[in-house]
Amino acid sequence: MTITVDSPAHIASHRVVLARSRHAPEVARKITARWLAACEAPFGAAADAILIVSELVTNTFRHTSGPCTLTLTVCGSELDIGVADTSAEVPQARAVTCVDERGGFGLTMLGELGARVSVAPTPEGKTVHAALDLGPGVPDLRE
Repeated sequence: MTITVDSPAHIASHRVVLARSRHAPEVARKITARWLAACEAPFGAAADAILIVSELVTNTFRHTSGPCTLTLTVCGSELDIGVADTSAEVPQARAVTCVDERGGFGLTMLGELGARVSVAPTPEGKTVHAALDLGPGVPDLRE
């Protein structure tokens, strides 16, 4: 199910429920790319946002047993990426200790991309939010 919401003032939001599938990250990337293009987000910021979405949705596939909900919200020049899942477990950032280690570095990568990450508990599990500044060039969505 896809829901696009016209919110008040300069806020635009898009929400989609993704089935638990190995295809979910790819679907989420395509949805994000199309939606950010429609919002006229700058290419570099959109590319970072797509990578962040891919990481967060992949984590739900790897670490939970249910579907996830992707919510994209633009308010002014800030994009909030929210991914809700069915696990109450809060993700933890790991430090790189060995070049051969695999996994566990997504939160660190999100921070390096400039995202401010927060986790909010929900009755069904949690929502991981990554707030990203899209920079200048994002049109005023009030029009």
